[in-house]
Amino acid sequence: MLNRYRSKQEWLIDHFKSLIDKGTYKPGDLLPPEISLAKKFGVNRATVSKALGALAGRGILIRRQGSGTYVAPSVAPTSGTARTRPVSESNCPAIASSYNITIASTLQCDDERFRFTPHGLMLTGMEDAFTKMAGHCRVSFDNYLPHLQIDEDFLQKCKRDETHGLIYLCLGVNPELEQENIGRLRQTGCPFVVVSHSNNFPDMNLVSAAQEAFGFLAADALINRGHRKIVYVIPEIEDEWLTRRINGFFQAIKQADGNVEGTLFRFGIHTRHDEAFESGNNLVDTLIEKEPDTTGIIAVNDSYALGMMQQLAQRGINIPQDLSLIGADDQFRAKFSKLTTIRQPYYAIGEAAAVMLLKKLDPSPLFSSYDHWQIKPTLIERMSVADPQPQQT
Repeated sequence: MLNRYRSKQEWLIDHFKSLIDKGTYKPGDLLPPEISLAKKFGVNRATVSKALGALAGRGILIRRQGSGTYVAPSVAPTSGTARTRPVSESNCPAIASSYNITIASTLQCDDERFRFTPHGLMLTGMEDAFTKMAGHCRVSFDNYLPHLQIDEDFLQKCKRDETHGLIYLCLGVNPELEQENIGRLRQTGCPFVVVSHSNNFPDMNLVSAAQEAFGFLAADALINRGHRKIVYVIPEIEDEWLTRRINGFFQAIKQADGNVEGTLFRFGIHTRHDEAFESGNNLVDTLIEKEPDTTGIIAVNDSYALGMMQQLAQRGINIPQDLSLIGADDQFRAKFSKLTTIRQPYYAIGEAAAVMLLKKLDPSPLFSSYDHWQIKPTLIERMSVADPQPQQT
């Protein structure tokens, strides 16, 4: 079982919920400024902002621009089992043999067929699941690009369309805005499922990738090939999904019973495409200098890995004969570069989101607890990993 890491953001969320439950902060109270809270708890302001934004998305806090963050006037104690409202008491129409489903997202890609992008694969998974399990569903898609904000028009549309349930692809949106959007979804009164990279949504239905498995599967693959000096190349950012991947990496190292050395190598601040490729390209010299005995490298994503692969080749370092290299995501370019990688379970995530929503729409139980489903990625073995060369004496 993979280690479940409790991030600073998760700790802050639980801490503020506890203070509200105890009555330390009462309905209508103004919380201290974010910068003061960051200093008090020894974290950066962005972490505090994300935690408060998460609580605002659940209706526990209210954030007013230029004024501050307040405890919601009608907030109830947040402890105990999270439950949804009975379908018969929600603002949704009575559940019938067919459903009206709305998918909200911020789709941005240059693939005209929308088939080979993360969103496209998720949407295909949803479509296939709805077709198999509830063939009479009517599914509509609302894309909030470029402003990214779910607005009042969306609420009116859900009411007009008699929407039964919603899926929110919460990807590529800043944390504050994503929490505001989730708050809008709550206002519909309909059951909804969130799809996100993050697991920081304890009080709602969530489908996400099992982030720990990315680090674990890659490290385990190298260990099984005999590598004993492994470096995990990651950007210099603080994010919950990355923390979980790091934990998975070190769990695999730990399971090797002390026979493997695992090291983190931080470089760059970007994870997207060209910028990440450039970071991978630029880090090679420093990596070789600092970690000369490394035989296996794991990159945070395929763009990093492909940038490294290009630069290593220019320096006469052959993959996989001299170094083994594993990426993550299984981008289109990774296939042609024969890069071993960890494939994102995009299709399966979309499929799972549809199944979860249909489960929530089942009128037989009046109440149901919130579900969190984590979908495991897959190791895709190509030609960039081999057994390490024997050490020369």
